[in-house]
Amino acid sequence: MDAVFRLDPTLQQRIRETHPELCFRLLNHSRPLENPKKSRAGLRIRRELLRSFAANLDTALRQVRGARADDLLDAVVAALVARLASERQAASVPLVPETDACGLTMEIVGL
Repeated sequence: MDAVFRLDPTLQQRIRETHPELCFRLLNHSRPLENPKKSRAGLRIRRELLRSFAANLDTALRQVRGARADDLLDAVVAALVARLASERQAASVPLVPETDACGLTMEIVGL
């Protein structure tokens, strides 16, 4: 993506980077989640953290076939970040991002 952004730096306003575990931590009041994402407890807490944003989350997840539960939850939190970023409600990590030697913003978008 860096090569694409160097050709057209304005794309950085539309194409953003996020990381599911960072987002789940931010949803958890910036506290690390105690259980691995593939464990029952880890899946449960991640679903609970997403429910306030997606009331029909469990129904939607049951309709998807062929994907692991942890991958689905990662995709849901990434989609949530995309929605919030499009509404200018997502936060940058760090809050004031630096730029690299090419002038590209170095950030991860979270909640």
